[in-house]
Amino acid sequence: MFEAEVNSGFTNGGDINISNQFTEITLLHESSNGYSEVYKAKRYGQWHVLKCLTKTAAKEVQYQTLLEKEFRIAYPLSHPNVLRTLGIEDVPELGVCIVQEYIDGESKSQVSREQAIELCEAVDYIHRAGVIHRDIKPENILVRKDNGHIVLIDFGLADKVDFSVLKGGAGTSGYAAPEQWTGELLPTIDIYGIGGVLALNKRLMRFADKCRQENPHKRYPSALALKKALQWRFPWIWLLVVFIVLLLGAGAYVMYTAYRSQNNGMSGQQTQIEGLQMENALLDRKLDSIDAEYNSYKERARIERQQQAQESEKRIRELQQELEREHNTNVRLQHEINPLYNSSGRDNGPESQRY
Repeated sequence: MFEAEVNSGFTNGGDINISNQFTEITLLHESSNGYSEVYKAKRYGQWHVLKCLTKTAAKEVQYQTLLEKEFRIAYPLSHPNVLRTLGIEDVPELGVCIVQEYIDGESKSQVSREQAIELCEAVDYIHRAGVIHRDIKPENILVRKDNGHIVLIDFGLADKVDFSVLKGGAGTSGYAAPEQWTGELLPTIDIYGIGGVLALNKRLMRFADKCRQENPHKRYPSALALKKALQWRFPWIWLLVVFIVLLLGAGAYVMYTAYRSQNNGMSGQQTQIEGLQMENALLDRKLDSIDAEYNSYKERARIERQQQAQESEKRIRELQQELEREHNTNVRLQHEINPLYNSSGRDNGPESQRY
């Protein structure tokens, strides 16, 4: 009888040979200062980024130290909006290389408000890790093609206070803060660079202007503070409240004028009494509307007080003052109506049920 041989599909006695060598090495970028090159290459079926020194720079100790410094600064960082550094190794074709993740994305001339918030989150993270990037510019911000999220790259000029090698001024003109050229190492240096990025979007210009103040103390004190400023939106509901109040006031004036024109035969006192009653009723409606908006805002303030406490409290005070003014006006009108009823010999009429 014929017996079929059944196996798992692997060759009997064979060994799986998976190479850890990089293949399909392709040049992506050569730095403007001419000391480094960036390649993409495949290993284990995935693309990686290899950053190495040029042949000339590889012979200089200071550039070797600079590459090692970049690796030591970037390797511990782990954040969704920061390029991951995977290791450092000697690649036969290129020499010593920093191995990084490959991002399928591109740099863009401007970022949206949401992307600017992500950039602030990335910078806030590296600052809490003690790292100052010193070269934040559009070319060092990649936008992922699949989801539009940003990734901060290139820590070639980055520095930390506890590093003692290759200290000094460095940066890109137009994005580097004035104090950066003197070798100062402060978080506000990166705030200035973010401002240069935001300035490319006209809608973010007011944030950019504060970021790029020549005096560091006049800039946003931190990336987190800038993030909160970008997240805050003008409460358009208050424009609606003002519009409603103005509309009610205009409506009251028109209705009162029309009422007077339709009742020219009535006595002056009676016309005045009824006009004041109508105005009083309209004021009640205004108070109800303002009360409703006031209660709505208090609920929103409770939810958002951590981020907008100061703005909410200010607006609440303003609404309370407005309610007090409306209340005083209503009381004044009531005081004016009662004597008029008395002088006309008529019943005083129903008093306001509100007060």
